[in-house]
Amino acid sequence: MRSQARIGILGGTFDPPHFGHLALAKKAIRKLDLDKVIFVPAGLPPLKKKTFASSQERLKMVKLLLGKEKKMEVSEFEIKEGEKGKISYALQTIKHFKKKYPRAKIFWLIGEDSFEEILEGKWKGGKKILDEVQFVVAARPGYHFKKENFPEAKKVFWLKLNLPISATEIREKIKKGEKIEGLTTQEIIDYLRKKKIYGRSF
Repeated sequence: MRSQARIGILGGTFDPPHFGHLALAKKAIRKLDLDKVIFVPAGLPPLKKKTFASSQERLKMVKLLLGKEKKMEVSEFEIKEGEKGKISYALQTIKHFKKKYPRAKIFWLIGEDSFEEILEGKWKGGKKILDEVQFVVAARPGYHFKKENFPEAKKVFWLKLNLPISATEIREKIKKGEKIEGLTTQEIIDYLRKKKIYGRSF
């Protein structure tokens, strides 16, 4: 058993969670030899005005997404902070997990669009947040981000994903009454049909 655990943190609104999230976690585990990936649903996200599903609904869906997946678990840290009226800042979440796992190497998994927001200074802590943990950025198909313009891009580990799935796309399909099979798990699809979280049935 190695002396230092390697833990990935995957935060997000997960509104809803989908196969893209699962693919990112699996690839990170494989490529970075992670012991586990912890999914952290946002309670009160700072940059997005609102979520469509409630925090408890999103938490439930993440649990459904993970099912019996090995090396993956969910944390309610940001959900509980949100219930206290506290905004979900990544910097605070990073500090929480560094305190919880003081001897572990922490990897923060994000999408290319979120990484660009950090470089533009939209995240609390600004670019300094990149020095807190090892950032792992998922390069999205069709997303044009000129990382050569930012020297900070050299600090991160890049992962290439070939699953162009977004939560926005899933919500839009549901609104139109289109099928979403193949985009997320059947358990989540059944849950969405039962709860009608995003509007009309599909």
